[in-house]
Amino acid sequence: MIPTAPYTRLVKRLCEVFRNGPGIFGRTRENTPEYFSLQKVHPRDRVNVLTIAVTIDRQTDADRLWQAAVETYLDPETTWLFDMKEVARRDLEAVRRAMSVHGFIGRYPNSNAKCIYQVCKTFSERYGGSPLGLLEEYDYNAEQIWKRRKHLGKLPSLTGDKISLVWLRSLKDVAGIELKNIEKLPIPVDIHIARATHRLIYRSNRRPQVDAERKEIAEVWSRICRSLDEPDIYPLALDEPLWFLSREGCSGTDNRDSCSRASECVAVEFCVFSSGE
Repeated sequence: MIPTAPYTRLVKRLCEVFRNGPGIFGRTRENTPEYFSLQKVHPRDRVNVLTIAVTIDRQTDADRLWQAAVETYLDPETTWLFDMKEVARRDLEAVRRAMSVHGFIGRYPNSNAKCIYQVCKTFSERYGGSPLGLLEEYDYNAEQIWKRRKHLGKLPSLTGDKISLVWLRSLKDVAGIELKNIEKLPIPVDIHIARATHRLIYRSNRRPQVDAERKEIAEVWSRICRSLDEPDIYPLALDEPLWFLSREGCSGTDNRDSCSRASECVAVEFCVFSSGE
């Protein structure tokens, strides 16, 4: 079992630079596309805009997607797309057309339109037309919502194993919703989280086998965070810092002997590519 003590300083460092600067290769929480974009949205509408955008935030350019979401919201002709009760009153073709006006359609236009239409129908019919209704039903308990994600009704994409975690994290970090027990949720492990784990924790340059290692990697970060016993540092709080660390730095280093961005990396002292190796 990997000891946690050597890595408590690492997770503190990652959270500190991501929240307060200088950032992970310049990325801080405030200049992520979802955080920056939602500042242009009225606070009362942020939960809806965030939820609908997260529904189709897969395999697409996040910067462009969130820009298009806000443009759609600010346009009087298409702002209804973020009123879930209004969407449920329309038909699928009207939804698809509204999504297309400012390019808020994602990589899979037909599939994404169907997802948004169904998500809005479910929230309208079951939760009073807002994700807040779902949160209230579960007393804002993120752990219970995640555990029950397959029983929340027809919420395609939004209740997937990864997107559900991203959604709950975004509700807290971006929309400012206080959620209970969010520290008990695992980090969603994709290729970027896995690669960063290999470089920093396993000190390995090999390409991760994500499916085979997902459970183990999530548990490693959970154990490190639990050992700190600090309320603001938990696995989901590391999701974006580690993701940007890999995408901007670790990508392209599989089976290599060095990293071209090591000198710019805030976590280099823990990395397999540190000069001390």
